[in-house]
Amino acid sequence: MKLSFLKLVFALSSLYAVCVSGDSKVDKKAASSYIEVTDVRGYKALVLVPTDMTEADNGKLPTILFLHGIGESGSDLNLLKLNGFPRNLEGDDAFPFIFIMPQCPIYTEWYYTNVDNVTAMRTFLDDLILRFPIDTNRIYITGLSMGGIGSWYFTIKMPTRFAALLPVSFRGDGWSPAPAVGVPVWAFHGAKDNVIPLANAQALVDQFIASGGNIRFTIYPDGGHDGSTWTVTYNNPDVYDWMLRKRKPAPISVVEKSEGTTLERFLLGQNHPNPFNPVTQITFSPNSTGLVVLTVYNMLGQTITELFNGVATANRVYTCSFDGKNMPSGIYLYVLRSESGNEVKKMCLLK
Repeated sequence: MKLSFLKLVFALSSLYAVCVSGDSKVDKKAASSYIEVTDVRGYKALVLVPTDMTEADNGKLPTILFLHGIGESGSDLNLLKLNGFPRNLEGDDAFPFIFIMPQCPIYTEWYYTNVDNVTAMRTFLDDLILRFPIDTNRIYITGLSMGGIGSWYFTIKMPTRFAALLPVSFRGDGWSPAPAVGVPVWAFHGAKDNVIPLANAQALVDQFIASGGNIRFTIYPDGGHDGSTWTVTYNNPDVYDWMLRKRKPAPISVVEKSEGTTLERFLLGQNHPNPFNPVTQITFSPNSTGLVVLTVYNMLGQTITELFNGVATANRVYTCSFDGKNMPSGIYLYVLRSESGNEVKKMCLLK
């Protein structure tokens, strides 16, 4: 049954948006070979689906999102195969994760704001969740150098997406890590890094701890800004064991609707209580099974948090909690997106 499911996934991904170009081919000999994909916005990536299904949960697999360094940016996926992840995963039939390695466009960096990289990454993940058997409660983000910085950035901007963060050779870029304090972190840096000094990484770690975050920080005494830090980290089996022990908490309760009941459209309820201080409940119920995203925004259109991002089942009522204890009083918007449409409602935080 599981093998048939994987075959179905590959068939759907080929029909949905095959590879990067006409000369891009999927290696069909083994599931542990990279698949070249392009998402709905043109984001390119390499995806590896494991043959080892021991960590599957209801057909869904733990997933690692890896962000490369600046040298692999561009539009040539061969750069990622040669120099992206500092470990050869192809043919490794004991590797139990779906492995996703997107390629950063040449005109930006993962954490730059000259383009909307957050929306691009959110769209990219949504697209791949539809294509591959990704367990949305077990997505782990990691990266090195530019990707190490980027892994912090995306975790801060999308903290409910990831079950754990594993940055390597990193620093901050002026943003507060406070939104990510609920995400477990194991960070790595080389004491002899002459590109990103250790003091810069330590400053971000200290800021994260001061915000209430839980972090494990490994410093390699002889590590530099190279394989002496990167390869050592990613060849360490404890890293992957640590990831597998992490699972995203799901503050969501599910109530079955009466059997035989159908909905004409998906429903987004008014939050209760409203006004609220500081916690309120939001319910929704989709009319068909599919990917659903429930996001809270402030009145400037800035994303506050994602309350739900995953596949929701038709004819069920989902209840999500929003905690505004760290937010100022005011009007907030919550938006439900699904394949059948969008719906927006307002709520009032009154302290």
